[in-house]
Amino acid sequence: MKKVILILAIYTVLIFICCIGETYIYRYVPELVPECISSYRFYRGLSWFVSLLPSILISGFCIACSIHWKKNVTDSRRRFSPAMIDRYRFVVIFSLVFVFILSFSAEICKPAVNRKLSAFENGPVELKNDLKTAETFMAEEKYDLAYIYARRAVSVAPKSKVAIGMLKNTKDALEIYNDRNLKNKSYVTVSEKEMPLYSQDHSYSVKELISRAREAYEKQDWFNAHYWACLAVEACKGVDTNLDVAHDIADKAWNILRVPERYESSEENRIYQKKQKGYIALNSGDCLQAYYVFLELKKSIGRSDPDVERFFALAKEGMENQYFFIDETQNIDLLSNGHNVYFSLKNPDGSKNIYFIKSLMDSKESGKSVRYLKGLSIVKYDHNGNFIHSAEIPIAKVVAQTTSVFDEDSKKILGINKSWKSVPYLMMLAVDRNTQGLVSRPSYRYSETGLPVEILKEEELTGLAVELSAIPPAEEVSRYVANTAILPMPYSDFASINTASEAASSMTIFSLMHFIPNAVEYGFSAEVFRESLVSRLMYPLFILILFIFAASAGWNYRIESNSPHFKTSWLFIILLFGMAMYLIVEMAFYMFNILNYVLIGTFNEAALVAAAVVYIAIFICASFYFMSRKA
Repeated sequence: MKKVILILAIYTVLIFICCIGETYIYRYVPELVPECISSYRFYRGLSWFVSLLPSILISGFCIACSIHWKKNVTDSRRRFSPAMIDRYRFVVIFSLVFVFILSFSAEICKPAVNRKLSAFENGPVELKNDLKTAETFMAEEKYDLAYIYARRAVSVAPKSKVAIGMLKNTKDALEIYNDRNLKNKSYVTVSEKEMPLYSQDHSYSVKELISRAREAYEKQDWFNAHYWACLAVEACKGVDTNLDVAHDIADKAWNILRVPERYESSEENRIYQKKQKGYIALNSGDCLQAYYVFLELKKSIGRSDPDVERFFALAKEGMENQYFFIDETQNIDLLSNGHNVYFSLKNPDGSKNIYFIKSLMDSKESGKSVRYLKGLSIVKYDHNGNFIHSAEIPIAKVVAQTTSVFDEDSKKILGINKSWKSVPYLMMLAVDRNTQGLVSRPSYRYSETGLPVEILKEEELTGLAVELSAIPPAEEVSRYVANTAILPMPYSDFASINTASEAASSMTIFSLMHFIPNAVEYGFSAEVFRESLVSRLMYPLFILILFIFAASAGWNYRIESNSPHFKTSWLFIILLFGMAMYLIVEMAFYMFNILNYVLIGTFNEAALVAAAVVYIAIFICASFYFMSRKA
């Protein structure tokens, strides 16, 4: 056993030295960050070695077995002798160790080395982008993000003076910023910070709301009196005994609000009229208009106004449920995933939407996952595959919407499964944070046979406004067009689709197992992902089979006892044998992949079970073949 290990170790180290030596002799390297050229050469040699590792271990094991079984083989004069069964156990135990090494190499080491090489090759661009992003975040006073990208720049080019200088600047700025915030720290509890104002206000009981409304009314604070009274009316749900009291306060406050109040100061009159305009917009549900009105008031008053602060916060919360700010996506080109994303979704009525995204950026917002999309295209086809309409959305935002907010009828209409925890909520309208009228909106294109505006009634459009398919081909009814949509899919599948759009090999085995049942629904070929899953799961068993056949070859061509002792010159023959074995192993892997495709084409969803049966049968045959050897 020691001899086998020694021979394999020497053989493997020799090949490793050859791979590393060759990469330094091979002069060509792509354009790289100067400090990374030597490391790139090493990882390139390591990549070659990892790719050759199956052939190295299999051929080395074959050679080691042929040398190890040079003597003491007289106990195997007949087939299936106890001695050969003992040798079989020896082969399986050794092979399982190598199977573990090769499986770890294939699933962990090889992808990691390839990612490292890609990082080196993308180094110059990454360094430039990281420095630019750090500068951008520094200018925006987002020092924590600037520091992160400065660190990334230094990791790409550890000796770059520009990167080191940027890291020092961002670190100093971050420390100053943190010290300043620590001194001015607010001691509001986490729950109060995180709970939306709208939710806080709705958490009071009916009696508490009426009490707040009365208190505001007595203080002649008509805005808050009406606001709290309306919340009380809503909380009564038409049956509470306090409903009449709440209605009375709300009506009295509203009647006073509708009459322009006169102040001695023209500035006070202007502020009151603006408040009135903003509150009426908020009360009518036009949160976007209310947002800009109260924003203008915040900027122009020059002092803290409790009414303005509260209603601005409420308007902003309501507005952000339908719109998002354009500046949220300003760094999408720098922080995007770097590849296109595409998928399809089937609607409950049998039609299908095809989605294409040029860039996707993951972010965090109040601790929640948020995705920003750039260059989103949506094309809709009916159940016969005929084009209905398409939408081009410059920028969009996707957040997770919990399914608990939908009733059973809504879930059925939207195609939401009861088992889903959350679904993607797509927002397609982006507005400017400070200037009213600057809007990024979708543009639509319809077929000539699309729904004519004449047959679309207002109630039909309103009822379908939650879905893109409800958009009619006419400007006259554009006010009924929904610029938000619920995608009928689990929100968690969005990440899987992102990875699947890149390559099946980029997905983990667990992601593949979860994704394959839904691959066709999302417009992907399930066979491609199933082949990747079958090949990766059957890889250890296939490698074990190759090792048993290699051991059989080692026995068949073992060095006879009367042969001369092992010579150093034989190492050159071993290298030639290794090259021949590399071709054999590569051919075996080619047949392995072809067989997997045949099994998938034949058995489809049962391909994994069929592959397991086939390879177990081959393994049994290989085992019997080895144990049937004789001296």
